[in-house]
Amino acid sequence: MNDKDTELLPCPFCGNRAKIRYKTIGSNNAAYILCSGCKIKTESIIEDTDYCAVDEAIKLWNKRVDLDKLQQLLDDESEN
Repeated sequence: MNDKDTELLPCPFCGNRAKIRYKTIGSNNAAYILCSGCKIKTESIIEDTDYCAVDEAIKLWNKRVDLDKLQQLLDDESEN
């Protein structure tokens, strides 16, 4: 991952900053992203030999809806 990929986008609900958090689930380490404002969070990603939990949590947090595609879906629905 490059530096741009590790930047956390603002919270999609309240616009506040988010932080990477860690916890242990059983005997596994996990990471998740938590909004400092509204406290919304991603699911916990358990560390695995195939990928880094932090990288996966960041990807999950930074994923956003394609607004143009969403608008088209809404327009299509309203026509039916």
